[in-house]
Amino acid sequence: MSKCHEKSVMVEFPNGKKMSFESRNKCIKYFQKNYGVGIYTIKKLIRTKEKLKSKYKKFKKLEGIRIYYI
Repeated sequence: MSKCHEKSVMVEFPNGKKMSFESRNKCIKYFQKNYGVGIYTIKKLIRTKEKLKSKYKKFKKLEGIRIYYI
């Protein structure tokens, strides 16, 4: 049984584009570096399997993103 931070992660963007990561930690680092999204936000999206809803302007381009384990 692998640990949750080592599992592969799939990201679905609102425009239909999909992106996969080898681990949850690599996914977190990618979104922190490129979009400024916090660690807790990514972990919550993975845990709940819900789409991102945000009232902040800097996250509008990520509105509707889904992140889950594969």
